[in-house]
Amino acid sequence: MKREKSFNKNLRRFQIITAASILGIIFIATFVVMLCYKLPWRYDMTTERIFTLSDQSISALADLNENVQIAAVYPSGQEEAMVVSLLGEYEKASDKIEVEYIDIEREPSKLAKYELDVATVVNGSIIVKSGQRS
Repeated sequence: MKREKSFNKNLRRFQIITAASILGIIFIATFVVMLCYKLPWRYDMTTERIFTLSDQSISALADLNENVQIAAVYPSGQEEAMVVSLLGEYEKASDKIEVEYIDIEREPSKLAKYELDVATVVNGSIIVKSGQRS
C-alpha cells in the first residue's frame, strides 16, 4: 500500500514535470519563431552573392541627392523573380528609391511621367528616372 502511494506520487510528479517541460518548450519555440518573423535579417547563401548589393552599389545609394523612381515593365503577375528581388534590395537600402511595376497593356498612362515613347517600351524594360533624366 505504502509502495503504491509512493509510486502514484512519483508518477504524478513525473507527469507534472513532463507537462511543464512540454509547455515550456512550446512557449520557447513559439517565442523564437515570432522573433524570427519580426527581425528583418536575411543571409545570401549563393556563392556569387547575387541577392546582395555590392559595396559599390550601397555607396552609390548613400550618395544620392535626388529621389530615384524605378519602373519595371512586366505584365501583371509575370514579373521576373530576380528583378523583383534586386529592386526590393535597392528599395530597402535607400529611402530615395521608389519602385513600381507597370503593365503597359493595362496601364499605359503610368508611363507618362517617365516621358518616354510608349511604342519603344517593351515588357521586361527597366526605366530609371531621377530629376528630369530617364
